Amino acid sequence: MTGFRNSPDLGWLPGMPAALSALHFWRYYVLTSVAYDSSRAGGNALMVILLGAPVVAALGRLRARLTLEVVS
Repeated sequence: MTGFRNSPDLGWLPGMPAALSALHFWRYYVLTSVAYDSSRAGGNALMVILLGAPVVAALGRLRARLTLEVVS
């Protein structure tokens, strides 16, 4: 068995049905990663909300400044 040796509800065994394997993976993910991944997602959303409009405005100014005008 891999993973947590003292917890048979989280590991994988050869011959285990796919549905049971997915359930074990889901339990393992919830116990080990969901809090970290949720905090990262919240931080990303906060950065987009706070920095999105200023970055888009700065890119618009840069685009206006770098527009190529062909004079013949």
